[in-house]
Amino acid sequence: LRQALEVVDARRDGSRQNRVIMLSDGEATAGILDTDRIINLGKSYAEDGIGITTIGVGPPPAQVNRS
Repeated sequence: LRQALEVVDARRDGSRQNRVIMLSDGEATAGILDTDRIINLGKSYAEDGIGITTIGVGPPPAQVNRS
């Protein structure tokens, strides 16, 4: 996620929507694993004009985080 956000940030275009689209099973398995840190990462980029759209695949997890 961080790498995708950095790519979008480096290629930011004020005339277009700047967004990462992430497909995920909802389980963090590499990189930042802490849920709060992931949420804060997304919030900081959102405040800077880069959005994240997530699409969940697979069976529903036991606990769903929505922020």
